[in-house]
Order: sequence, then structure tokens, then C-alpha cells
Amino acid sequence: MGREGGRGAIVDLYVKPGSGSFRIEVSGDEITVFCRSPPEGGKANLEIIKQLTKIFGSEVALVSGGKSRVKRVLITGSTPEQVRAVLAAHSG
Repeated sequence: MGREGGRGAIVDLYVKPGSGSFRIEVSGDEITVFCRSPPEGGKANLEIIKQLTKIFGSEVALVSGGKSRVKRVLITGSTPEQVRAVLAAHSG
């Protein structure tokens, strides 16, 4: 699901932009993020960062995948175990 990244947890996400609403699905070690914004001009990336920041209450940064559906994010101040618990609570 994720790994320790010095300042927090690094997590891989599969993103489905242009969805009806923002939601997260967790299935095993896979995390799928559905976002409303289109995949153009960084709009989907901004929505994902904004929503994850709201969910975790800490800084979230895009590490890689700016132009890909597979993204890697750093969630500051969290462990992989904490990320798993929070995302599971917000899944569905």
C-alpha cells in the first residue's frame, strides 16, 4: 500500500479523472482515486492534492506521475499503516 518516505508515507494511486464525484476505493494494496476534474492542465492533480490534504489534515505532495494515471504522493507526518486506516475509512 505504501512505504516510509523520510517525512511521511509514499503511496501509489491509480486515478480515474472525469468521474461523477471524488471518492476512493481500496482493494488489497491497490488504491483507486476517482475525481471530478478532467485530466488537463493539472486540474485532476490539484483536486487530488486538495482532497487528500483535507482527509489527512497534513501536507500532501505529488512525487511523480504528473501526466500519468498512476501517481505517487507523499503524505507528510503519516506512516503507511496510518494511511491504510484513513483511506479504508474513506473508501467507498
